[in-house]
Amino acid sequence: MPTALQGTYADAGCAAPAHILHVTARSLVFLNPGADGKLVRLQTVRALGDWTLAVGSGAEQPRTLLRAAAGGGVDLAAPSAKLRDDALPGDTPVVHMTPCAAIPPDLAMLHGEGVAFLHALEAMETACAAGAPKPCIDAFMAYADVNKDGRLGPAEIARVIRGAAWAVQMAAGTSDGELGAGLAGASLIGLGAAEILVRSFDYDQKGAITPEQLLLDRVPFPASPPARLAGGAPLPLEALGAQVGSLKELFSRIPSLPH
Repeated sequence: MPTALQGTYADAGCAAPAHILHVTARSLVFLNPGADGKLVRLQTVRALGDWTLAVGSGAEQPRTLLRAAAGGGVDLAAPSAKLRDDALPGDTPVVHMTPCAAIPPDLAMLHGEGVAFLHALEAMETACAAGAPKPCIDAFMAYADVNKDGRLGPAEIARVIRGAAWAVQMAAGTSDGELGAGLAGASLIGLGAAEILVRSFDYDQKGAITPEQLLLDRVPFPASPPARLAGGAPLPLEALGAQVGSLKELFSRIPSLPH
C-alpha cells in the first residue's frame, strides 16, 4: 500500500467513530465498535486511475479501493464481488474517512498490542525474505526485546504470543467481546508457554533467553561432525530410548527440594 495512504482513519470523528480503518504496507485492519472487526492481509496492490485497488488474500479475495482525499484523509470503497475490475469503482458507495492521531482508549487497549505485532510482522517479512537468519532475527528482536537488553524474558515472549493471537482472531473476523475473551485466554496460555520456553533455553540461568540460545545447534546447522573416536560403535537407538525412559521415571520419583 502506498505510504501516503498508510495510517489510521475514522468515518465519524476520531473521538466516537462508527468505523475505523488502519492501513499498513500489506494489511487493512477494519475496526467496527459493536460489530465484527477484520484483518485483511493484502495479496496484490495496484493503481487504478486515482484509486488504489487492494486485493486481500484467502479464498474470498476481498477488494478494497482507497484514494487520497482532498484536504486530507482517504476515500474508501468496497466494491461488490460481481463488479469487474475494469468497471471499478462503478456505482460503489464512497465513504470519506478522516485521519486520526489516536482512537478511543477502550479500542486502543483492545487492539494496540495486536497492531504493534502486525507492524513488526511486516518488518520481519521484509527482513526474512532473503533467507539470511541474522536480518530476520534482528527484525524480530527489534520488536520483541522491549527493554533492549538483548534477551527475552517471559513477559516479552508473552507479549509476542498475545499479538499473534490478536492477528489470528482478527484474520478470521471477530467481535470486540469475542476478541477480548480470546486475548484473555491467550494471556494465561502465553505466560505459561513463555515460562516453559525460557526455562527450556535459559542455559546460563539468567531468567531470560537470547537469540543465540534459541538457535544453538540449529543455526548454523551442525553439518560437520567431530572426528569419530577409534573403536567406537553405533549405540542402538532402542537401548537409548529405554535409558531415557528410565531417567524420566527416576526423576519423577525425586521429591521437590525446598527453596
